Amino acid sequence: MESFGEFLERRKLNEATVSPQNTDKTADLIISYFNKKLGKHYNIVDVLDAIKGSNKIKQALYKDADGSAVGVNFTTSGEFLSISVWNTLRLTGVGGWSQPDKDIVFKSQESFATALPAAIDALVNRTDESAINEVINTYKYNGNTYTGKREVAQAMKKDGLSDLQIMTSLKVPASKLRKLLGSEEEAGEDGSFEIKVAEPQKFNESPEVSDAVDKFEETEYADPEIVFKQMDTMVKSVGQGINAALLITGQGGIGKSFGVGRVLKEVLGLVKGEDYVIMKGSTSTYAMYRFIYNNYNKVIIFDDCDSVFDGADSLNILKAVLDSGEERIVSWDTAGTVPVPAGISHEELEQMLAEYSAAHHNKPAVPSQFEFEGGIIFISNLSKDAIAKKDAALLSRCMNIDVTFSLEDTINRIKTCLPYIKYYAAKKINGQSVDITNEQDKEEVMEYMLSTDFKNILKKTHNAKVSFRTLINLCKLKASDPDNWKSCVDRAI
Repeated sequence: MESFGEFLERRKLNEATVSPQNTDKTADLIISYFNKKLGKHYNIVDVLDAIKGSNKIKQALYKDADGSAVGVNFTTSGEFLSISVWNTLRLTGVGGWSQPDKDIVFKSQESFATALPAAIDALVNRTDESAINEVINTYKYNGNTYTGKREVAQAMKKDGLSDLQIMTSLKVPASKLRKLLGSEEEAGEDGSFEIKVAEPQKFNESPEVSDAVDKFEETEYADPEIVFKQMDTMVKSVGQGINAALLITGQGGIGKSFGVGRVLKEVLGLVKGEDYVIMKGSTSTYAMYRFIYNNYNKVIIFDDCDSVFDGADSLNILKAVLDSGEERIVSWDTAGTVPVPAGISHEELEQMLAEYSAAHHNKPAVPSQFEFEGGIIFISNLSKDAIAKKDAALLSRCMNIDVTFSLEDTINRIKTCLPYIKYYAAKKINGQSVDITNEQDKEEVMEYMLSTDFKNILKKTHNAKVSFRTLINLCKLKASDPDNWKSCVDRAI
């Protein structure tokens, strides 16, 4: 078996490279070895600050497409500590991750290079054996049925049977019995490593995010009034520069965009174009990067612009924008950007770009790196899970709230917002939109939407989705034919 030390040597590296000064390289080497030995494709998710047991650590977190994950753990001073393993890594709450299943703890930083192959083999072999024993085999003992040798061995031990008696009864060698009685612990033959139940860990969050997590976990989201009140709080947090990002997901046409705009304009007094900007529709990675740079100190709203979640470059740019560090340095060194030195002020950066543009026939110039000082709000009709499949790390850097209601809740939400809803004629006059809002028509259409007749039509049309657009479309239908509009409802929704 090739040792990890030999693996390093073959890559023209040595154990001196595995040092506190090279934690990123160390983590990547360990994961490369995991991928090689296990046939996995673990990719970096994030590097996070965490508390594991009583220790403060830095954890390089990697995930495979099958949901399994590995965390390479270092002390805050950069020394290699241990490896955490997840059977399935899941997002929990706002910006949190599920607990790991196992920890591989090495005797010393020096020993892990030679012990890692044995630790991986022990991890794989025990997992496979456990899966067979626990799922397939059952055992009778003292009138009780036990699933797997581990359960029955521990029951026998509790009753005072000797190790020899248990080994004879279950037909297992001493090494296997130690594993069964040790529950989730296993040590290397030379004591160089130990596999055990993972210590609890908690990722460090800012006070604002922690408060948000507590509020969201305490809230029942069946009530639209509660959801939108909490959404308003989150939007204010980003608009005030307290939190970096918010992801709002859920069904379309129920006022997500309206609610965000209302808070920014009416509650915080921000001005569109000066304090916040909006990108809608589809976009390319380059256009997104340029848009973020041009609005580096504003609140940027990506409204129904789900193409920003497509492609590794776009996702990596967004993760840099949403980084929790003091400086959010965004870099994208490609043929379309202008190389610039690090550490210069925004004014110096603008001067460099102006000179570049003037020397290249006024070609628009975008820097290869810059510091982002604003906030991001994503408004999407995608589900949180759909976005997590694209890149779970992005969700971990955002507050998020899902806005999905039942039919009754949706209609009640529309009724609550009725005074604010306006609608316009499709045809403009002299380039200007024509407001055709009629308050009485709105009230009558709303009353109809609350009726049994309307709900029966929804059932006949396979429970068509109801939204603010439904109300507006029906109001326009009524404006065009006040007497017969109801006869066309089934074709208008």
